[in-house]
Amino acid sequence: MSGSPYELVFQEIPIFVYGGADHCYDCSRVTDAAQAKAPNDMPEMTFDVCVSLDGAIITSDAFRDVCGEIAGVEFAPLEGAPGCWRLDVGREVRIDPFDSHLKAGPICATCDQPRYLIRTGPLHLHPHETLQTGFSRTDVGFGDTADFGSTQPVLLRAHVLLDRETGRALKASDLLGIHLIAQPEPDL
Repeated sequence: MSGSPYELVFQEIPIFVYGGADHCYDCSRVTDAAQAKAPNDMPEMTFDVCVSLDGAIITSDAFRDVCGEIAGVEFAPLEGAPGCWRLDVGREVRIDPFDSHLKAGPICATCDQPRYLIRTGPLHLHPHETLQTGFSRTDVGFGDTADFGSTQPVLLRAHVLLDRETGRALKASDLLGIHLIAQPEPDL
């Protein structure tokens, strides 16, 4: 598939869902993202898709209804929050680390992963990568394990990419909180 991908970006919701998740005890990086659990004081969601402070993508029933049949996505119930789902994107695309201007932090001595990964420019797909129809995720996760201190596990979250047709369908939906950023055309 050719054409520039859209990146789905999210509003943050002020909750932590990975407090009890398996994580590296040195750098706090979540190692099992399936262990998300809603806090007892979870606020009502005002958007149909958002991200927790510690990196979980959370959706409403409405988002699941609209996107449940689109290729590349899976939904798992968010434990303790009826009507809320954790979004998982199974398909991975490689990005070009040089053209995407990635900056990695020091490597954790325990889990051998960077403590943070940020980008300072737009995402560029690897030159030999093609974006499939539906949802895909980047092959690396972004964020900083030190954002909330060593006791709060944090998921370095992959960015969610959509092909143009899927992006247009989401923009045309009645879902709240849909924010898409067009990414550069891949170099062929």
